[in-house]
Amino acid sequence: MEDENGASAAGKEAKETGDALPRTSDRSVPVTVGVEEEYLLVDPVSRQVSPEAEKVVALAGAELGERVTTEFTRYQVEVRTDPHTSLTRLGDQLRPTRASVS
Repeated sequence: MEDENGASAAGKEAKETGDALPRTSDRSVPVTVGVEEEYLLVDPVSRQVSPEAEKVVALAGAELGERVTTEFTRYQVEVRTDPHTSLTRLGDQLRPTRASVS
């Protein structure tokens, strides 16, 4: 969505933090980046994979909502960030996302 000056919210985010990603060849569309990570769940004592994906998603889902899901096996969890035009804001979302599933 653009404001009265034609600036998008994503563009404003990057401008505010000073770490904007480059623009596309269109120059009016800022480049965005997001992160998707998959975690293999391992029991810390036995070091065996742990079939606890649904439990982890249920617990982390309270904070992350739809950004955390189960994966192909019951031993895996997937998390993702929103798209960002600022690497600082991406990191600001990624750190607590990782903490939520740990």
